[in-house]
Amino acid sequence: MVNTEASALPKISRLPDPFTRLDGTSVSTRAEWHCQRQEIRKQAEKYIYGEKPTPDVVTGTVTENKVSVHVEAQGKKIDFSADIVLPSKGEAPFPGAGMMAPTA
Repeated sequence: MVNTEASALPKISRLPDPFTRLDGTSVSTRAEWHCQRQEIRKQAEKYIYGEKPTPDVVTGTVTENKVSVHVEAQGKKIDFSADIVLPSKGEAPFPGAGMMAPTA
């Protein structure tokens, strides 16, 4: 049996406790966690990933078997496409799962 209690997880001293706010107080409710999560995301964006640019152009097409997206931002362009494959048996609507990768 797997222990799913948070207290059973190992502590990694090099990483900050995500349930402790910057002022040292603890996050104790679901609503507080929602706010803390947003703060962690903002910090990661600022210090690790950098801010996402607002795209200048976003266009796309959808057909019976493909979704294609074109994005332009800050002079750079990228295209994504995903094939749509429906089961040969069964009745719609079908659940979906997707993976997108840049096209060459």
